[in-house]
Amino acid sequence: MKKLFFFFMLICLSNLSFSQIKSSFAFKEMVVRIDTSVYTWSENTINFQSAKHLYFQYEKSESIAEVELYPYHSQIIKKIYLLPSADYELLDSMVKIGDIAQKEEYYRFKVRFINLDQSNFLLFSFLIENEGDRGLHKENVQQIRLLPFTNIRAKLNIKDDELFIGEEKVYEIEVNKPQLIIANNTWTENEPINYKVSERNGKIFLHLFPNEEKDHLLRLSLSTNKASLENGKIGFSIPLIDNVFKVKQGRLAFLEVDKKDITLEDNLQTGIEIQIEHHHKLQMRRTYRIEKQEEAGGYLVGELFTKSKLSTNKVLAVLRLYALHRTTDGYLYLKEGDKALFITNFDIIPKMRIDKVSMMKEGGDWSGDLSAFAGENIEIRIEGESLNKANFRFDGLSEIRTDSVVKTERVQIFKLRIPLNIAKRRVVIYNNNQPTSYALTIREYQKPHEFNFIDIDFGDGAVELSKIHQPILYYKTVPSIVFSFHPELIDKDNRIFGKQIISIDIKITNANRQLIELTSIPRIVVCPADNSPRYAFYDKKDCNINDINLNNHISRKTHELEDWSRIELTIKHKTDEHGGSGFTHRIEIILAKHSNFDIDVSFPAGLLTKKIGDDNFGPLGGISIAAIAQFKFYRPNKIAQLRPYRIGVGALALDAFNLRDNNTNRDLSLVVIGSVYPTRRDAKLSFPLFLGFGYLIKQERWFYLLGPGIRVSL
Repeated sequence: MKKLFFFFMLICLSNLSFSQIKSSFAFKEMVVRIDTSVYTWSENTINFQSAKHLYFQYEKSESIAEVELYPYHSQIIKKIYLLPSADYELLDSMVKIGDIAQKEEYYRFKVRFINLDQSNFLLFSFLIENEGDRGLHKENVQQIRLLPFTNIRAKLNIKDDELFIGEEKVYEIEVNKPQLIIANNTWTENEPINYKVSERNGKIFLHLFPNEEKDHLLRLSLSTNKASLENGKIGFSIPLIDNVFKVKQGRLAFLEVDKKDITLEDNLQTGIEIQIEHHHKLQMRRTYRIEKQEEAGGYLVGELFTKSKLSTNKVLAVLRLYALHRTTDGYLYLKEGDKALFITNFDIIPKMRIDKVSMMKEGGDWSGDLSAFAGENIEIRIEGESLNKANFRFDGLSEIRTDSVVKTERVQIFKLRIPLNIAKRRVVIYNNNQPTSYALTIREYQKPHEFNFIDIDFGDGAVELSKIHQPILYYKTVPSIVFSFHPELIDKDNRIFGKQIISIDIKITNANRQLIELTSIPRIVVCPADNSPRYAFYDKKDCNINDINLNNHISRKTHELEDWSRIELTIKHKTDEHGGSGFTHRIEIILAKHSNFDIDVSFPAGLLTKKIGDDNFGPLGGISIAAIAQFKFYRPNKIAQLRPYRIGVGALALDAFNLRDNNTNRDLSLVVIGSVYPTRRDAKLSFPLFLGFGYLIKQERWFYLLGPGIRVSL
């Protein structure tokens, strides 16, 4: 009784362990070797965005890593595959290492990361193929999320900590990886020292603009679009400065304007109305030259005409601009004649202009083709001038906001998601609620779908087309061949394939493989059913809704075909309408028979006959003539291959060619005869063996016969 209980407990524990293997994490350890460091799943993981990640540090964006996987139950794992990804390429295939007897089996592979600086949501996906016993799934997919980080170093050398009110000061920041710094080029506001971070020609700059005359402590960190790890915490910033600046009064009176940047407009006659800070030396109804240098003879940037003083200690003025200017290029000097009286500074930027719009789809490159499909995630890149002043909106689309999206004055990149149920054919790009000349075109998918939505019926009921993988021996008359469709299987579970455009090639041959008919149905359009999210938007003018009967397209009907005729059908996608790809499926239906009935003429020779009532066999006969109506039998599951034996009835002229008067064997008989023939098809001359019985008409006696014959095939 104890042994039975112990055996029952072993079975229960075994089933429990297998069920745990099926549902739990498959690996007890993962080791990643990259550069000169080693990272493990047991010691180097961190929770990030509600998921467990294995973190590792890299130096090169295209680093090579060696990975080892230690599964919990390697004895039930048949094979592990690393699924492909756009973030890495497999250098060394997955190899199983170790001996199961040593209980230290593991798997090893090597990958090269494509671009760690730009890779987001990095993970390894493994397809695990199990042995499949005890109710286990034979395949399951395990994912391990990765969090690469790198050492971003930034250094700011401040040799001069003096700032002057109204004067912008620019410092270059030395960064080892400037492409990972987020330079939003946006000024802070209402602070003692306003600042911004900008990028130019692959370099990072810090801009400082003081507003109050006293010493100020400035603490500043740089935002990054790549993670960094500090004291076990994930961050997206690095400290830059913690410095005290001495702010002093400007050397020339600095007049602040109410706009940080002004667009260079074409309307020079009317000018631009602005407000400028009042100064007691600033005279009303006076025109001042604006130049880029304090000395005389400077290039004319613009003119400022003071209109009137306002109650807010501001002056209403009209500004006419003739050239572009950046605050980083230095101050602007307000002059009366050639004498500089004041300084100011603001950006004079070009008028907002779109030069080019490009689109990039997942896994693709930038292209000028602005057509996309419903349900896709895309990126739109707008190039031009002064784009930071634009407010772009894509009618009906939602923007996916991420920290890595580029938005500068020359380039704006948007990550967008196109809804599955979008009703528009054109998505206009708006700027400040005004339509631009650019728009996205929404197209319908026409991806080839496997042929599980097509059934074929050739007499015994409908069969799914994709399940037929070998020739069909059909032992009945084929009344017709009918194709039927299940459009509800095309667009399913939010996987959109769109209209399926197929053709059917038909080839019919006889038993000797001679061509009887060759034709095709060139174009059949099957549209997804109303369960598709895009059903309302498909053009249904050419959609096929009826079954297709092959007899309506061929002149020799299927029920008129002879035995062992072949009907070869090739169903394939129209690749020119499916982007150059598609499926092809071939079916061969053979009109088979179990047996055949015909008249056979042969020449038995040397027959042994024994007449009923005689004690001995008669003498060997000469050449006889046999005309037999006989049945031939075909081998099962073979195409037109006869069995070696035949059975028939007919007439046998014994010793027909012996014309001597004393020949007593010559006689005409009715026989039931069986014959055994050689199975070689290519033999022109064969020697069958005959066995049977019959009735001699002349002698009026029953007899038996046995002997060979001669058969000639022409």
